[in-house]
Amino acid sequence: MFYTGINTQDVAKIGLATSTDLSTWERLDAPVFTCHDAPWTWCDEPGYGLDFRDPFVMPDPDVAGGWLMYYATRRDSETTLMVPGLAKSGGDLTHWEDAGPLFSLGLPSWQSRRGIFESPHLFEHDGTWYIAYTTNDGQQLLFAEATDSPSDTSDGGWTKFDTVPNVDCFQFTNGFASEYFADTVAGGHSQGVLL
Repeated sequence: MFYTGINTQDVAKIGLATSTDLSTWERLDAPVFTCHDAPWTWCDEPGYGLDFRDPFVMPDPDVAGGWLMYYATRRDSETTLMVPGLAKSGGDLTHWEDAGPLFSLGLPSWQSRRGIFESPHLFEHDGTWYIAYTTNDGQQLLFAEATDSPSDTSDGGWTKFDTVPNVDCFQFTNGFASEYFADTVAGGHSQGVLL
């Protein structure tokens, strides 16, 4: 399990804990990735540390045995907007290399009032990659599409920044996270959405 941790003397960092039974967990003493490992990120004040968080880890579709980690952060040069960061591992989940921001120019200008980017979640559907994420304004679940590899940090691959549509009468405006999407029906009402 990857998680975000902080103490009062340090900045936010991403840690790793393992379990053989999903009840008892053993965490590694040292973090596996911090803002100091990604020099373009903003390492905010000690004890605050909210801007290097929400790790999402998935297999790298381009590298056999490799892994990708997406996380929420801020660029040191533009601390008012959060962006998704990307780190890569060749297979050892305790060692990660910075790959830069997923959108090097940040979110599109029409989203500039949405300074929060949280809980990135990536998946592929019918040859298109999707990144879903949570913001802090209006319709809080948003997504972008790409036909290129999700390990590409160039701006050219990610397009169609949009909101997740409401399902039936269910509004995504009350602080929903983007980690889980499903297209199911229970009691005649849709319980989620599959992009």
